[in-house]
Amino acid sequence: MAKKRKTRQQKIISDLRHQNLSPRATQSPQISLTQINKFTPAATKQQISSGKTLPLNEYAFVRHDLKRTSFITGAIVLAELVLFFVVAQ
Repeated sequence: MAKKRKTRQQKIISDLRHQNLSPRATQSPQISLTQINKFTPAATKQQISSGKTLPLNEYAFVRHDLKRTSFITGAIVLAELVLFFVVAQ
């Protein structure tokens, strides 16, 4: 499963968060929230403000993994039942 890469907006927001948490020895150019608003779409702004909004497809990989696991488990159980009846006769 591939790792999800950060978008440019997420990188800018992450950088701002790190700048606010830890003071740096060298002064880097400060980016204000108005500059962030230029780059972030409306959906991202809502996520930043609320902090609890998750996209609907955030856990789509879990559903896919559960389907695959249940299919493989079912195939194994079915194969065991077939082998049991073949050996029993």
